[in-house]
Amino acid sequence: MHTRTATRSTLARSTAGRVGLFGFFLLLVTACGSSSFGDPNAVPATTALPVIESTTVPPTAAPTTAPQNSTVITFPPTTVAPATTAPAPTVPAPTSPATVPGQAAGMLDMGKGVSVAVPPGWTGTSTNGVVSLTDGRLKVTLAVLKRAPGEHPKSIVDEYISLLIDPNGPTDYSTCSLIWNTDAPRSAMEYELFYALQVSSGSIQGGLHTFIRDDGLTLLYDTWAPTGVTGALPDDVFVDMVNSFLDAPQLATPVALTMVPEFEVTSVHPQS
Repeated sequence: MHTRTATRSTLARSTAGRVGLFGFFLLLVTACGSSSFGDPNAVPATTALPVIESTTVPPTAAPTTAPQNSTVITFPPTTVAPATTAPAPTVPAPTSPATVPGQAAGMLDMGKGVSVAVPPGWTGTSTNGVVSLTDGRLKVTLAVLKRAPGEHPKSIVDEYISLLIDPNGPTDYSTCSLIWNTDAPRSAMEYELFYALQVSSGSIQGGLHTFIRDDGLTLLYDTWAPTGVTGALPDDVFVDMVNSFLDAPQLATPVALTMVPEFEVTSVHPQS
């Protein structure tokens, strides 16, 4: 299990701002939407981050006719019963539809068996497997990817940076460090990176946490807010999310994790 205490307090202190919260998110959506990434379920090495499209999923109309290949069963005619004078049966009032099995109320699905709860006072959406959460000040973006088992963490982090952070303006990055690893219920590790981004409307600060399993399943947890705003997901929500990630079904044959204590990320912007 992931109990994360000291590390999470560090994130809470260090995750300060990033432009008008929602304005910057639109920049991220634009950046990702204009990229040429493929299906997140594709074969490893070439697997890329999912495309973040519209945050509104259009309603799907129910089909009005049965599919052509449906089996039609014809019953023989029955004798109509004679009319009676008995009172009509009472029709019970309709009840609310049952909750879909495996998806508890207030949970958002990130795909591949991973989910996260929407904390009280927060709002959340899930679009194409990309989850966005906010409390009105802090913004959290979550995505689950299928990567190559044993892939170097730098490849994953650099790809995220090049697509979703660098295009928005000059950015300074910290060293990306290994801060946690486990062997149960399966081998996994967590890397932490902080960044400060300058844009025309101000400055933002964020923290990217990258969780990688030995079968290639990867969870990206990016938190940001305008400079001066601090916070994080509530501890219980965070821990449950990580445990959901650890317990998710296996995607591929596990291989030994490529664990390095720390590394410098690659950016198009000069680093101080």
